[in-house]
Amino acid sequence: MRQPESVVQQSQRDCQAQGMDIIKDFQSGCSVIRCAKREYCPRDVPPEAYDKCGKTGGELIVRRDQQGCISFSECVGSSGESNTYIEDIKEVPSTTELLSIALKMETLKIELSKLAKKTLNIAQYYEKNGEKAPADKFMRISKIFDAAQNRVGEIQREIRDKLDSISVEDVTRFSHSVVEIEDKYMKDALYLMLSSEADKEFVVQENATEGNTCADGSCFDRAYRLCKPITFYPEGKQGPILTIKGLEGGTCILHAELPEQYGPPPEVTIKGVTPPYVMDCKITNYASGIRGPEELIPFCQGNLVTLIKLKPGGAGGPSQPPIPEPPSGQGSIQQPQNYRVPQQQNVIERQPYQP
Repeated sequence: MRQPESVVQQSQRDCQAQGMDIIKDFQSGCSVIRCAKREYCPRDVPPEAYDKCGKTGGELIVRRDQQGCISFSECVGSSGESNTYIEDIKEVPSTTELLSIALKMETLKIELSKLAKKTLNIAQYYEKNGEKAPADKFMRISKIFDAAQNRVGEIQREIRDKLDSISVEDVTRFSHSVVEIEDKYMKDALYLMLSSEADKEFVVQENATEGNTCADGSCFDRAYRLCKPITFYPEGKQGPILTIKGLEGGTCILHAELPEQYGPPPEVTIKGVTPPYVMDCKITNYASGIRGPEELIPFCQGNLVTLIKLKPGGAGGPSQPPIPEPPSGQGSIQQPQNYRVPQQQNVIERQPYQP
């Protein structure tokens, strides 16, 4: 976690008093600040620095000056711990301070809106000239700024709803939400802006499986926000398969499939739902991330949508368990292993599968 600003400033003053400067360097693969002579020129990035960044799902961006000295280094696109310091909040801000915060947030929304429009214009320029890679890149960045602007609006509404009973805990939570905008959205934008190619594969976790595959949910969430082509098995290889295909006309294309052996058993027939169980989604607000399947369903079509809605608690509302149709020539359905029949309902509901 980044040191409090006062400590950094004190270190800088002490360093300058010795005729030296604060520089950014590496120690045991970690980015650190240290006091060094003004002519000091860091040239080498240790391999473990790339490894540490890669293990958190990021990409280490390094820039050098004309002398070959490292002038900038940042692990971007990472899902690791936030490195932004949040001051400990002891009391609820006064009405005047809250008003100042509200004005700053409104100003931030305006700036984000400008950035979204500016990057959209750049994307449209490249698209008009037939340059797909940079067009996709700036379209993604524009979507990130749109999502960040919407998140600021959500925080404003949350503050408004709590205005008459706001607590220190509320203020702390709001502060973390604002920090999220920098750590999540702005770093995503920075990552894309500094990437040399729009579809450059970013580093995924060390335990990723074969090909361009995410090993965990945080990796998939980051890929989803950037609409980066990736495959994800949320339940391992024995469950649904999610594949982000990339951008198409400004929307993120996602394909989901549930292998037949993990769907309803053959003796259960759901009207209008037969293998293969698939759905295709065209998502417009992908840069906001995803918190559950209920946020995905409105953008999707396919029989897997029906299965998700029938799943208990699926798609964000009360579930309606699947109503089986008895196989031809049979008057009743035997309860298969690992399934249960809810009381007072002539239905069969599968427990294990989680699309």
